Amino acid sequence: MLAPNQAPNSGNFVPLTPDGFLPFIASSLTDYAATLGLRTSAGEWNVDGSLGYGHNRFNYQVQNSLNTSFGRSSQSSFDAGGFTSVGAARFFTAGLDTRTQGVDAVLNWRLPLESMGKWNLTAAYNYNQHKILARKNDLGPLATIPGLILFGRVEGLRFTEGQPRDKVVLSLDGEVGLFGITARTTRYGKVTSPGSATPLAPNAASLTEYGPDDIFLRAKWITDLELRLKPTERLSFAVGADNVFDVYPDRSPFGARPAAIGGVYPANQQYIPFSIFSPFGFNGRFLYARASIDF
Repeated sequence: MLAPNQAPNSGNFVPLTPDGFLPFIASSLTDYAATLGLRTSAGEWNVDGSLGYGHNRFNYQVQNSLNTSFGRSSQSSFDAGGFTSVGAARFFTAGLDTRTQGVDAVLNWRLPLESMGKWNLTAAYNYNQHKILARKNDLGPLATIPGLILFGRVEGLRFTEGQPRDKVVLSLDGEVGLFGITARTTRYGKVTSPGSATPLAPNAASLTEYGPDDIFLRAKWITDLELRLKPTERLSFAVGADNVFDVYPDRSPFGARPAAIGGVYPANQQYIPFSIFSPFGFNGRFLYARASIDF
């Protein structure tokens, strides 16, 4: 392997990076926030309200980034610290130029209901777009390895579609006397879980088309709820549930593919029902109780 900005050494893959490399990151960030508040009284009512808004926009490009790649016919003779049976090699190379753009927005509102406790509403939105600007496939001496691509279709989809492009969070926090409540619901956008099967003809060599085993996970809402009791200054109790409605990601297909495609889906999808690309996992509802003492 070759560490950024270091000269070649015995651990480097010298044929690809004889002079070392330094990833280049160009970024542009914009942040602003505003808060508006009002405090007044009307008769026996006290009103204290505030409205806050925050905005964050980021745009950065990464050139000469790092990624790993395995060669099926890699050299099999290495100094592996005493291990004489080596059938594959992993190396780092500058094989991809990318650009990521996104927006973060948060809105907070403290409800003017002092006579009914303290209540806060929060809404947050996040949007990210990952794009591959260029794939570098200068194989050099490795060009003799059949079918070797430094950054292939699966890894490309992992980068561009392997995480939600957008996310929405809505939450309510309240305290009324000895009691408290937190309710939160989160929407995770859609995700693509790429499979190893190549796209169908005539796009079999495409690095961007979908393959027959790619899984498309739909957007899902996940809701959490917690109820609290604080009978004394130092003692508190809570009960709650993460993923209250026991939501799971879409089930991975298994068995025979549609007749128009032919063949079968990977066998492990029959006993591993959910993709690891699910942004909220696949463990379903989680119930808990908590007691805390402050010293």
